[in-house]
Amino acid sequence: MARPSLKPPKLKDGYYIELSGGSHGRGIKIHRETKKEIDHLMEQYNRMRDVTYLGQMKDGKFLDDKGKPKKKKR
Repeated sequence: MARPSLKPPKLKDGYYIELSGGSHGRGIKIHRETKKEIDHLMEQYNRMRDVTYLGQMKDGKFLDDKGKPKKKKR
């Protein structure tokens, strides 16, 4: 059995949301190509789960500030 990769996976270009089921920690990321598709998906999942808009990914970086991870204060 091989060692797992230490590099985070590369994300495709497009729009991302994160779905979580409450206090279970991290959720799953869902990708769509257009903003209209992601808005429709947010409305659909908002009834059942906690939905967080992460932003638009372009060339491996989020264009919106919402997708950046927060820095921990020490």
